[in-house]
Amino acid sequence: MSYSAVYSLATDPMLGNRIAACVALENVSPDPVDWTAEHRWEIAASDGWAAKWLLSKTEHENDYGYMPGDDADNITDSMILAAVQAVVAS
Repeated sequence: MSYSAVYSLATDPMLGNRIAACVALENVSPDPVDWTAEHRWEIAASDGWAAKWLLSKTEHENDYGYMPGDDADNITDSMILAAVQAVVAS
């Protein structure tokens, strides 16, 4: 795991929006944005996320405007759902 990748994951605004959408759809919190901000670091440190993030950034390094946090093939919706569920269960 790369600390730099975890930082990038935790601070990516598009990924944060996707996590907040998951939180809203799953009725985890009445304020999905605040919940996401509170838990973004543990979600970003989820197993396998940093490696996928780095691979995706490498594969798209010449793609102007590529936003890895908005790429559902990079960090998938099912990965987000599983991470949110794991935080809720802990």
